[in-house]
Amino acid sequence: MKEEVIKKLQSVAIGEKKESYTAIHSGARQEEEQIEFLSTGVPDLDADLGGGIPVGRFIEIFGLPSSAKSGLAYHILANAQRKGGIAILIDTEDSYVPEWAAKNGIDVDELQVATAPSLEKLGALVDQVINVCLQHPDTLSVIVIDSLSAPPSEEELDLKTEELNKQVAIRARVITKLIQRWVAKLNRFKLERGRHRVTIIAVNHAKQQIGGHGFTTPGGFALKYFSAVRIMLQQKGRRGKSGIYVKARVVKNKIAPPYGEAEFAYLFDGQIVPINRKKSSADEQAELMDEDIEEEEVIGAF
Repeated sequence: MKEEVIKKLQSVAIGEKKESYTAIHSGARQEEEQIEFLSTGVPDLDADLGGGIPVGRFIEIFGLPSSAKSGLAYHILANAQRKGGIAILIDTEDSYVPEWAAKNGIDVDELQVATAPSLEKLGALVDQVINVCLQHPDTLSVIVIDSLSAPPSEEELDLKTEELNKQVAIRARVITKLIQRWVAKLNRFKLERGRHRVTIIAVNHAKQQIGGHGFTTPGGFALKYFSAVRIMLQQKGRRGKSGIYVKARVVKNKIAPPYGEAEFAYLFDGQIVPINRKKSSADEQAELMDEDIEEEEVIGAF
């Protein structure tokens, strides 16, 4: 009886493609697809992620200012280029400097750069980039949006200054719709045509909650729900003229167990220096940094 029910279930399909994942199938079939990973440049963080940044997923990297968010994203783009992939940077903060990108290992001659003045323009741009990349699904394409929370919505641009505070969650609503659409595009392609290698990384800010109780990220809950991986960066311990000391925490991971932590030094010449968690990091920090400044703790609900 059980076998008969399973057989009937597996004859169910949406449309005519019964070989696709729109059909009901054995869960073991999913194992046929090997997950591809892209290194972050921090071996301990790669291990916590299950091998690195999972290719073909939506990723969020977030943290307070000066926590090496852009630096880590640049190193991921550089590693994508080293694997023969296409690196795409959407610079919404007007902060891209070719010399600095090159110091972080990026081949700036091969890097594709664009900007967007509003969230709606960003959405249209990313839609077109995804469509082009999906025409070549076997090519590794990494899209970094730096940052997702920077551009205003068209509605905010049209409002008078005194009207801005009267509008609630305009940006969060737009970001939610954009992420839903981007993730749906990637998922639909996978369902209808199979594997692709298009990866979207959204760099996001951490902001203090109203009332000063903890920190949160702009954009509503969509980023938290739709991201396959969320990496929180925070500046820790020593920092000085040569660089900062960063702790990365995997606060969400749908590929491997979450809540792993890794530490690294981000130097101001663009280098990432991993700090081995098995060793005492105090001596390594002292060698890398020039001076002591008070530790900045990030406390709150991410």
